[in-house]
Amino acid sequence: MDILTYLLVLLSSFSGLIIGLILCNITLEELPNVAKYLKYFNMALLPLIIFFAAYQITLFYSVLTTVAALLLLLIFRKGYDDTFTYCGLGALFYLASIYDGLFLVSILIFIYGVSIGTITSQKHLIHAKASSKISCKENRDIAKMLLARYAHYIIVAIVFFAVFEWII
Repeated sequence: MDILTYLLVLLSSFSGLIIGLILCNITLEELPNVAKYLKYFNMALLPLIIFFAAYQITLFYSVLTTVAALLLLLIFRKGYDDTFTYCGLGALFYLASIYDGLFLVSILIFIYGVSIGTITSQKHLIHAKASSKISCKENRDIAKMLLARYAHYIIVAIVFFAVFEWII
């Protein structure tokens, strides 16, 4: 796969976090009611991403991995940390790029990023609910926090591409 295409699709799937911040700014009043459903939506979307990323390898392993991920998410749903999960999506992004499932998986990762960006931004904008006016500085600080917290996704995807495409 061409490096430029890979990087553009990677960055466009990562931009879901920023879209989530924008969505949080638009719908700040409704988010406390929706936040818990977004978390469950993420837990349902993650096995789909795993399934479609591994689908082209072998259907049996794809189904097995998806069921295992779903069971682990159900067991550990209280301790679910989206930072490590989003980092692991970088490896799945590379895996999908090998077998032409890149665009489907990147769309699913984009949707996952929108919901994670919305939830994370909502947690940091609770105090802005009273004033109902969010400053540009607060948005910039949250965008920096989102980029710093989830930049491992880009790093993992680029490292996997560099190691498996160029070195090996």
